[in-house]
Amino acid sequence: LHDALPFSTLLPALALLPQPLALVEVGASAGLTLLPDRYSYDYAGHRVAGTDPRAPVLACRPRGPVPLPDKVPDIVWRAGLDLNPLDVTNDDDVRWLRCLVWPGETGRQERLSEAIETARRDPPRLYRGDLVTDLPGVIGEAPPDATVVVYHSAVLAYVRRADRARFAETVSELA
Repeated sequence: LHDALPFSTLLPALALLPQPLALVEVGASAGLTLLPDRYSYDYAGHRVAGTDPRAPVLACRPRGPVPLPDKVPDIVWRAGLDLNPLDVTNDDDVRWLRCLVWPGETGRQERLSEAIETARRDPPRLYRGDLVTDLPGVIGEAPPDATVVVYHSAVLAYVRRADRARFAETVSELA
C-alpha cells in the first residue's frame, strides 16, 4: 500500500483487532493520524466510508493479499503524545504544517487542508510529553474495555537509539 496518510496502510490491520479501539499516537504532532475512522478510503475501487462525510478520501493501491475492511474500526478514545503538540485551531501551527509538505506532491496540500478541517470539527486530545516517561499515564486514561493501540508514523527515526529501546520496553511492559 502507498500514498496518503499513514492510516490508509494501517486501517486493514486496525480492522482485524478486537473492537472497540483506543488509539495512542506518540509523536502525534497535530493529531491528524488519530482520525482514521473519520476519513474515507479508496483502495483501488474498494471503498470504505468514514464517519465524517466532509473528511478527505485517502486513496491507496493495495499490493498483494491485503485484508481490506468493509468499514472503519470502532474508535472510542484517542490521544496523542508529543514533545511539542501542534494545535489545528492555531493559524501559526497550521502554517507550519503546510510548510512540511514537499513541493510537487500532487494533492497533498488539498488532503492536508481537508484533514485539518476534519480535526477542527472535533480536535483529538493531545498531551505534551515524552514518549517513554509520559506514555503510561496517557494509556492509563484509555477505557478499560477498549483494545489500546500504541503507534507512531515517523517519530522513532528522530529518537536516540537508547530511548527507542526504552520505548519498546515500556510498550512491552504495558502490554
